[in-house]
Amino acid sequence: MDEQINVREPESNEMEKALRLVSSVFDKFVAPLFSEEGINQFKFFIEPSNLETRLQDDGFLLIAEMDREIVGVIAMRDWNHIFLLFVDGKKQRKGIAKMLLDQALQRCKAEGYPPERVTVNSSPNAVEAYRRMGFVQTAEEENRQGVRAVPMVMDLSNRDAG
Repeated sequence: MDEQINVREPESNEMEKALRLVSSVFDKFVAPLFSEEGINQFKFFIEPSNLETRLQDDGFLLIAEMDREIVGVIAMRDWNHIFLLFVDGKKQRKGIAKMLLDQALQRCKAEGYPPERVTVNSSPNAVEAYRRMGFVQTAEEENRQGVRAVPMVMDLSNRDAG
């Protein structure tokens, strides 16, 4: 990739911009697969106050930026579960999601919680992207309150997470 990508924690004034990216990518790629109830559930999930609560104890969020623009977001909880991973549609398939994941795993390790496995509930359209990063599907697609998700896991027990 020619363009320089920087992965870091967002400044407090960048959180809204990061969530706008998440919402925009969701609207374009995921929302068409969800019911209205599922779309509303997701939008509620990413409201700043709700997201802040999820990040408080064992959670964190990282952004990927390119040319001072946020192009990707990853959020993890419990040091082993990805609950948000979104990349700008124009920047997908350039390794940004993998870079975000690698930096998130580094962060877990630096905090003293190197995971033996990482889980994610993938939207149906992102399953292949997660497979390319080393995740495997663990169960059939679930539908909870209109939110479609495919449970997946990446086993890190036989390799160094950093």
